[in-house]
Amino acid sequence: MTTSPAPHARDVLVRAEHLLHAARGHVLNDVRATLPGYADPSGLARLRRRLGEVGISLTLHDMAAAAREESLARGGVQFALLPAATDRSHITVPLGGATAPGRVRGRRLHLEQLRDSDDVPGAAPRLLVQAEDDVPHVRDALGRAALAAGLAVYQVVTGLPSAEALTGVHEHGDVLVCAEIEAQRNGLEFRPLAPETVRGYRLKVAPSTRARHSCAPSAMQCSRDRIAVAALTESGVAAEVQPEVDRAIGRAARLAVEVLRT
Repeated sequence: MTTSPAPHARDVLVRAEHLLHAARGHVLNDVRATLPGYADPSGLARLRRRLGEVGISLTLHDMAAAAREESLARGGVQFALLPAATDRSHITVPLGGATAPGRVRGRRLHLEQLRDSDDVPGAAPRLLVQAEDDVPHVRDALGRAALAAGLAVYQVVTGLPSAEALTGVHEHGDVLVCAEIEAQRNGLEFRPLAPETVRGYRLKVAPSTRARHSCAPSAMQCSRDRIAVAALTESGVAAEVQPEVDRAIGRAARLAVEVLRT
C-alpha cells in the first residue's frame, strides 16, 4: 500500500520544482558572451535568433582580447571568443592590409611593396598591427614575413590605439592589418596580405554557470516555507540545475561557432 505525501510535503515539493524551473529560466535568460568589437552585426543577429529558438537569451559584450579572457575567468560572461593559434582555432578570419584609397596597386598586398625606396619620397609606410593581433600566431608571423620582405624594424608597429592607427593610414600612407569588415567600416581599401595571414579564435566556455547564485533570487520570492526551500536550494537545486544549464551553454557555444563561421 502506497502512501501519499502529506500536504505540507507536497507543497514543499511543488515549490522546489517551481524553483528548479525558475532557476533554469533565470540563467538561460541571461547568457552573456564577449566577442571582438568588429564582429559582423548581421552574423550576431543570426546567432541571437538561432539561440532564441532553443530558449536561450544572449547578451553581447565587445571587449579587447585581454579583457575578454579576464571577464571569462571571473565569471562575468559564460563564453568568450579568444585568440588561438590556427591549429587550435574554431574560427579563422583572413587578414589584409587596409590603405587609404589610391595608395596601393594590385589585388594583393605584398609586404615587399612597403620597402623603403629612394625612388619614393618621404618615409616608408609602416605596417600597423592592432592590439587584437598582438598575439604570437599573428604578431610573430607578421614580424618574420616583414623581415623576409626586407622591411626595417621600425616599420612594424604593434599595439597602436585604433584612432592613432587610422590617422596614420590617412596621414602617412601606413597600412593597417585588419579584417575586411574593419576596412569597409572605415572607408579604406582592403587587399589580402601576401603571405596569407589569419586571425585564429577559439570559443571558450566558462567552467561554471553559477547556477546556485542564479537560484537565490527565486528562493527569496517564496513567502511560505522559505527556510525549507532555501535549504533545498543549497543542498540539491544547484546540483540538479547545473548539468542542464551547462549543456545549454555548451549548445549555445556550438551554435555560435556554427553561425560565426558562415
